[in-house]
Amino acid sequence: MDTLATIPMGLSKVTVDDLEWVTRTQVADSFFFVKSDSPYKTIQELLQAAKANPGKIRVAATGYGTVDDVTVRFFEKKGIKLTTVPYPKPGERYASTLATTRRCSTSRPGTSSSTSRPASSAR
Repeated sequence: MDTLATIPMGLSKVTVDDLEWVTRTQVADSFFFVKSDSPYKTIQELLQAAKANPGKIRVAATGYGTVDDVTVRFFEKKGIKLTTVPYPKPGERYASTLATTRRCSTSRPGTSSSTSRPASSAR
């Protein structure tokens, strides 16, 4: 489990107040990726489908308690229930996303494009 991710999830023995932030060393944006023939062409369509079908859209993530999982939990607090499916290896996440239109994955842009785009079946 990602150590810092446990704090906002309420799973840590420490709180943000116990830490003194000195600097941020990196920013790594993360995105949802879907199969190219997915019915979801926008994030709004994906989230509307998730809201209409609670728990049916599965998100391939690095694991429980990771930044990916925290993103899924954030949407849950907004009334949008997605289901985290942990895949620690990037190739497994991408393969699971390409297997069905009812799945998506979270990843940084550079890591997923190197796996997905050559196959021409993910966007």
